[in-house]
Amino acid sequence: MILPTDLRPLVKNFFELMIERKFTEVEKILAELRYKAKGRKLFQGYCHGLEGMVEAFETKDPFALINHIPEDLKEQIAFFKKESEYPFHVDFDKGIFGAWLDFSKFLESRGGKA
Repeated sequence: MILPTDLRPLVKNFFELMIERKFTEVEKILAELRYKAKGRKLFQGYCHGLEGMVEAFETKDPFALINHIPEDLKEQIAFFKKESEYPFHVDFDKGIFGAWLDFSKFLESRGGKA
């Protein structure tokens, strides 16, 4: 996780609530994360990635990655890890990839189900 240690439980709770489709609670956590991300491009990108996940998951966008999670997440995790560390990406983009990396790892820890 690219987030500070103190924010990790909050993000884990975010992922759990999003999967449970409790979008009101998800928005509250997202607002808190946005507040803590002010002035830090990496974390702003991370929050932007989370926002995109919520929107696609909430609307059941048939083309969105979040609605087509593969059973074996190893390849997806490797891809997002590589992109989140790629030196030529700006911090904002690294944050987006980092959010996807964390979500993929979260899903893997749950057996790969969203």
